[in-house]
Amino acid sequence: MAGIFGINGQQVISIINLFDKSAKNTAVPIPDLTEINAISWVGNNNIIIYADKLVDIGAEHKIYASRIYSTNSTTHHITLILQDSGGQNASDVLWIAKDGTPNILLAAQQSVYFSHDFWPKVYRINVENGHFSLVLDDRDGVSDWYADASGVVRMGYEHDDDHHKDYLYYRHGKDTMFHTIDRVDLNAEKGLIQPFAFLAGGDDALVVGDDGNNHATVDERNLLTGGQVKRIYTAPTSSLSPIMADDGITLLGVNLGQDMGAHWFDPALDKLQAAFSRAVPDARVSILSMTADRTRMLVQISDADMPGMLYYFDTNDGSLHAIAKINELIGRQRVAPVKMISYKARDGLEEEAKLTLPSEDAKNRPVIMLPHGGPWARDGMDYDYWSQFLANRGYVVVQPNFRGSTGYGNAFEKRGEGELGKAMQDDVTDALDWVVKEGLADPKRACIMGGSYGGYAVMWGIVKDPDLYSCAISIAGVADLSRAQQMFENSTSENYARTAWKRMAPDFKVVSPIYYIDKINTPLLLIHGKQNVTVDVEESRKMNAKMKAA
Repeated sequence: MAGIFGINGQQVISIINLFDKSAKNTAVPIPDLTEINAISWVGNNNIIIYADKLVDIGAEHKIYASRIYSTNSTTHHITLILQDSGGQNASDVLWIAKDGTPNILLAAQQSVYFSHDFWPKVYRINVENGHFSLVLDDRDGVSDWYADASGVVRMGYEHDDDHHKDYLYYRHGKDTMFHTIDRVDLNAEKGLIQPFAFLAGGDDALVVGDDGNNHATVDERNLLTGGQVKRIYTAPTSSLSPIMADDGITLLGVNLGQDMGAHWFDPALDKLQAAFSRAVPDARVSILSMTADRTRMLVQISDADMPGMLYYFDTNDGSLHAIAKINELIGRQRVAPVKMISYKARDGLEEEAKLTLPSEDAKNRPVIMLPHGGPWARDGMDYDYWSQFLANRGYVVVQPNFRGSTGYGNAFEKRGEGELGKAMQDDVTDALDWVVKEGLADPKRACIMGGSYGGYAVMWGIVKDPDLYSCAISIAGVADLSRAQQMFENSTSENYARTAWKRMAPDFKVVSPIYYIDKINTPLLLIHGKQNVTVDVEESRKMNAKMKAA
């Protein structure tokens, strides 16, 4: 198996033989100032590694540059893939060969400037030696390409930032022309159709949509006519992600999110999931990965109060083999109890929060408010090592899913528009009021802590309510929202991104904590990693300098 591991405090990519202890394992160190997003197998002997790096392009401007590289499990050789590309994005893998050859299709830019080489071309690449050939030239305006299971580029996406329009282009096969199959005006807030798999032998595709009543759907749709062939599934949730077989065509199931897990269409996997659930009724059993023939797989057993174990399962003998503890010291022990609670915001809006207690009988404890990042995200019933660490030290931990959070439908998400730093922040305060009224928390011993957007909510929280918290901890937080918007400058979606953030906060300066240092009288701890490629470390450095100056 391949994975991202922590070894002696260093993050590395490792390829490990699970049962042959004498086999030499491959360990690939991650370069400095680089963040690994994911890894994928190419055949049985190679993996590709998706990496992001924050690159300074001068004049106080930085961009996220994405690249891939590969490593071989036998030779341990590392191959750089299109590393000479002058573009920002060169890591969009469209297709991976399933015939045992080390070939992929990769879309990559060749320039960061709006020129002929700015738009991505598609290359066929041998990941073992890095050799490549051009498969499809760039098309003006097309920023994303999509390929079918046989390795033919079938679809392209264009975002027209000047006119707030999106276009979807499609072709029947490699010898036919692309033409427009969908277009939307983003001012109307309607999205393009979302095909995720092209079915063999025609123009039908599997598409994610919704039924108009806040339920996500999977449909088979004809891309040439736009007509629905059949509805395959209606989810009980507002979003889902497909789980595809190794062939890229067969839909095995859908993932319904961190609280509901997977729903399997494949009868064998559905039966297996049910058997796992019967065998371990008090925990979540997740099938993480499987071989192409679906007979061997990696399975995780965990819960909101248990990091759990990783197992190898072989359907041939029906046995689970323990591979690793997710946390070596905890294993399958139950730690601090966790539950979701409902509370009302001051304007009457029903909201949820994740509550982690140091013990079942906790009363009048010190409390830490832990708003999530994003802000388009959600805290659910998965294991959270931050909240568990804090609860282990005796704190009540509250993670509010304030308005604007995802997972509760489009209407709830839109309630965040215009409320960044306002009602979104009040929702955090109202969750604190709830745990105080329930007798769980001592209001005189309240702290606020969070990362990324959560770090922003920390700093803004001690500006907006200067006497509410005894301490504050911002981890990689955004101190100046107007400065953060510079990340969108000269991008293909600059206007769209600015508009989206303007809907959240019409005036960034009015809700940016760095301009209100004089209102802060709460001790603030700033934590920020130099390798962070989401929020520049300068955000915390400048906040620190401003506070010291004051």
